[in-house]
Amino acid sequence: MTDQDPSKTPDGGDAQAPGGGAPAGGGGPMAGAGGDDVAHEAEMYEAERKVQAIEDARSLQEASALTGRARFVLLGGAALLAAGWHRTFMEMWMRWFPAWRTANLSLSERLTEGDSYYTHGPLVPLTCLLMGLYIYKRVGVPAVRSRGATLCGWLLFLGSLTLHLMSVSPSARVMFVSGFALIGVLGGLV
Repeated sequence: MTDQDPSKTPDGGDAQAPGGGAPAGGGGPMAGAGGDDVAHEAEMYEAERKVQAIEDARSLQEASALTGRARFVLLGGAALLAAGWHRTFMEMWMRWFPAWRTANLSLSERLTEGDSYYTHGPLVPLTCLLMGLYIYKRVGVPAVRSRGATLCGWLLFLGSLTLHLMSVSPSARVMFVSGFALIGVLGGLV
């Protein structure tokens, strides 16, 4: 009888169990070592994959965080938008709350008097702001933007800004168009 390694097949290859575990036909003290090594490697791979996913999430979160300069630019842009649309905002306020012009009313009466069809107006921008903040917290700022998206954003921004300037000119004074142009300007900036 010849001595043959039980972990080898007659053609010289390793004999594996059907599940990829320990070699088939093996007895002895090291019979399960191959299966333990494979299981250990699978656990290590899974752990490394989880660590990589956590690191990727952290780097994405850090990339979407606003730096000091970005915050300054954002606040400056918001101030310019408020200054550019102040007349439109005043017209909207007087439409939403016409009783504001009356001098002898309390704050509560000024807010509740008038046409109830328009009194929900201030809630619309606040709701949009809260939705935008929620989306920003949940998804973050996109890391990559295509050239086409940037071009479309600039075209929307410049076209809406031109529409706003034409609508608030002293000869036109069409304030509702200026309000719609604000939506386009904000969309172009995003």
